Amino acid sequence: MKQFKYIYIVVLFLSLVGCKEKALDFYNESESGSSIYFSLPYSTASATTPTDSLHVRFGFLPQDLISTDVPIQVSITGPIYDVDRVFKISTNSNATLKENEHYTFTDGSLVVPAGKNHGFVRLNIKKTEEMKKSRFVTSFRLLPNENFNTDIYYRYTNNMQRRVPILDFRLIVDNIFEEPYFWATRRSTAEGYLGKFSVAKLNLIIKLFNEDMEHFTDPQYTEANYFSIARLTFWGSYMKYWLGKEASEDRFYYDENKQLITVGPNAS
Repeated sequence: MKQFKYIYIVVLFLSLVGCKEKALDFYNESESGSSIYFSLPYSTASATTPTDSLHVRFGFLPQDLISTDVPIQVSITGPIYDVDRVFKISTNSNATLKENEHYTFTDGSLVVPAGKNHGFVRLNIKKTEEMKKSRFVTSFRLLPNENFNTDIYYRYTNNMQRRVPILDFRLIVDNIFEEPYFWATRRSTAEGYLGKFSVAKLNLIIKLFNEDMEHFTDPQYTEANYFSIARLTFWGSYMKYWLGKEASEDRFYYDENKQLITVGPNAS
């Protein structure tokens, strides 16, 4: 099963900005104690579109998969301790993605382990029939407790002109099948090197080249030319070689329609 991958960041010391709002670059941990924040919004704060959510798409995962584990990373400031430290979150009361009905917290959730400067909100997401028709959403907010404060609301970027919230994170789940943005908007190029789209082929590409699903589904990667001709040429050529080598050893790969997985005509 494809595991979701997440960006792991180096924790910086933080800073006070103004009398109420604090930012990570000048924060005084010795005065205020250890703070906690979501890692992904922090690490992508300088991007054109910071990442403040995770979209779980069962439609792009193997059909026999009935659930998947999702870790959402949090990071902390200050020294590392030799004991586990629990942290606290709240969930949106109006969420359509509901605890116990659509997800459960798993072992090791809401804990910063001893010797670590990060922890995880660990969830098991259940695939349900209704997810074929609608997207289900919830959001989490970090709360203060005896171990951590939440005094740092934002990460400031662009010479302090832009602020990105780092205490909130959204989770979106569906089982809607649709061609990923890259294939749908760059069809001739995608099919020229990689062949016609299938879920099985996409998962094979992700596995072979250590890619993220978001690269294919998030428009910003396609618009930023992440899928360069050089990258597609390499993928197509290597897949052609790899599939041929596997076939020579009587290992064949089929998609969800029981069709043999092949690449496009431009793959050399």
